[in-house]
Amino acid sequence: MSLNPHDMNSAHNGDLPAYALKGTNRGVQRVKGRHLYQNDHRKIEISDYLTPFEGCTNIIFIPKNPIDLKLDKAPIILLKTTIQEEQIDKRFSLERRRNVIQHCWASFGILPNPNNLSKYMNWRHRYIKKTSFGIQYFVIVTNFKSTFQKFIETLGAASHRYILREIIIVEVVLDTERIILPVLENNDKDGIVLYYHNMYHHDGIILKGQKSKWWYKITCSIPAGQNCFKKLQAIGDTVSNLNKYFWNRRTNTERMYNRLDSNANPIKRWYSVSEKFIPSNLISLVEFWLLNEHIEYVKLNITPFYNLPVLKKYASAHIRPLEFIMQKVQTASFLSCYNVKQESFILSALNSPFDVESWILIQLGIWVMIISLTLLPRVLSSDGVMVVVGILLENSVLNQSEKFTTRFPKRSSKYGIHLLIAAWVLLAGTTLTNWYKALFTMELVTPPTYAPPWETTLDIEGIQVLMPYNLLDMTGMETAIDRYMRFYISISEIFFPYNYETKKYQEMKTSHNGFKRMASHIEKTIPLLNVRMSTQDNGSIDAFYKRLELISYNEVLPVSPYKPIHYKEVERFVNTLSTCEKTAFIDTKENIASLLPFVNDNADKRKYFAGKEPFFTVVRGWDIFPIRANYVQKRLKVMIHSGIYGHWEAWFRFAKPNKLFHHYANWTYPKFDAVSQLNYNSKILSGFYIS
Repeated sequence: MSLNPHDMNSAHNGDLPAYALKGTNRGVQRVKGRHLYQNDHRKIEISDYLTPFEGCTNIIFIPKNPIDLKLDKAPIILLKTTIQEEQIDKRFSLERRRNVIQHCWASFGILPNPNNLSKYMNWRHRYIKKTSFGIQYFVIVTNFKSTFQKFIETLGAASHRYILREIIIVEVVLDTERIILPVLENNDKDGIVLYYHNMYHHDGIILKGQKSKWWYKITCSIPAGQNCFKKLQAIGDTVSNLNKYFWNRRTNTERMYNRLDSNANPIKRWYSVSEKFIPSNLISLVEFWLLNEHIEYVKLNITPFYNLPVLKKYASAHIRPLEFIMQKVQTASFLSCYNVKQESFILSALNSPFDVESWILIQLGIWVMIISLTLLPRVLSSDGVMVVVGILLENSVLNQSEKFTTRFPKRSSKYGIHLLIAAWVLLAGTTLTNWYKALFTMELVTPPTYAPPWETTLDIEGIQVLMPYNLLDMTGMETAIDRYMRFYISISEIFFPYNYETKKYQEMKTSHNGFKRMASHIEKTIPLLNVRMSTQDNGSIDAFYKRLELISYNEVLPVSPYKPIHYKEVERFVNTLSTCEKTAFIDTKENIASLLPFVNDNADKRKYFAGKEPFFTVVRGWDIFPIRANYVQKRLKVMIHSGIYGHWEAWFRFAKPNKLFHHYANWTYPKFDAVSQLNYNSKILSGFYIS
């Protein structure tokens, strides 16, 4: 039954008239006129439609004028508006529960205005906005079911913007007294009817042995409210699993699928393709893995809803609409020869076998023996020193021992002197000297250690740093478009991120003096984050990006301490670092380890040192669009957790390593042997000095 002219005018103005929401055999109180109305032939109440959602938190959007509504079915939030402009989840107080159970949210729109559906069904309005709040149902209670159904069906691929929100329609009618009456199935006074929207409908898809359709009717009785919710979940799970056919294919993968014979058996077709398909890189392999079941309906030309996730940098934020699957923590290191010096001087190998305490005790023992043997003869002489030192140097000086016994005629006293000298021979002349020679030899063959006066590049004031274009980029892929702008924006985000997760994280970064000094310098030299679109861009985002690219190249690049470099620029890389001034090169830990032998293989005998750069650590992974029963997310987790991804990543790293500077320099092994690399600071020369 349609609205009367008065009601239609109210609907156009956005103020719906007040309706009683109960049509029962009990007294029903109409809000307008404040009088009772009896209706004995109906048992179902509109509020009974809340019964299947008793386990959910119910949010009911009602007209501006008050209406009569029974509120004893479930936790209810009443919003006296037709369009939710406020994000109400910010007002919730959330607590962690020890026993985690599946929870849902059900939003009910009571008699929405059918004359402005594009505004009412706008995905930016209404509902709980945080996807982490779980499954969300939007139940439309309307007497214009067909109008709403046709509009929702025309959404097509745009319906994916509702994310986890599932649309259900409840059909009602209005009697002559403007009382809302539910439409029952076959006059079943105990049953309710729900219409569930299938957002993945396509005429060629078969669902449970039958062709797919836009709407699935769910009929259940009021006493079995939980069974009704189980039916709703069952059809929701079945429909949600169809999302695996609505992912966008990449160019290479699509070309591979188009070579298939549509008449072949799906399993046979999959294996035949897998035998022919040789992935050129890890990205194409991941795409092939994620969409291996997509082939079943590839000939239907289904309009995709979602794009495959791209491996990218994790962007921290207080509110993240996307889920994140971590692939790895990308740590950064650096190369530099600035102030890299050998830790010890040229003759340090002579005293390195023993520590300071040992040398003190050895000297004390030597002096005790020297004093003792000097005082034993009748006449003071240097014979004691010659005997003590001669025994240490393994010389034949024992024939001098008789000089120390002339003062003692008794045979027993002579035995004591001989015993003292014998003990010195065993301890100092044999044991100590052999220990020293063994440790000295070990020290000679041990490479010298180097102690740079810095830990990170931020410790060096006035440092000039070379970095790959894509090291900190969002996607980690180098592009010729806007590459300077992207590079310097990623640098700015290291020192001035858009928002921190916690204040503690901010304090940790700013507590480093070098970081604060560099941040102040970056703020002056890289002002890209403060540039806004202006009239000269004519409202074009491409023109705005082009202007930022020109600013980055002409104004920022000459004065910035960080400069991008391509791996093909070998000469620039070598010439810049070989000055051993305040210069460094930052890259991933794996790439620095590969480059270290290359840069240390030089005729100038420069020693390059690799260090950690903790402030340039990047977390990489995949942003996953939140979808119920997300097929790609499940496949990706299996690939990560089973070790398949790690296996192929290692294989591609070995079979197709990254092309770094030494690749473009045609360097495969050291060109200078170890002997030619010896210099006057080598510890081997200590052995020559001794000999």
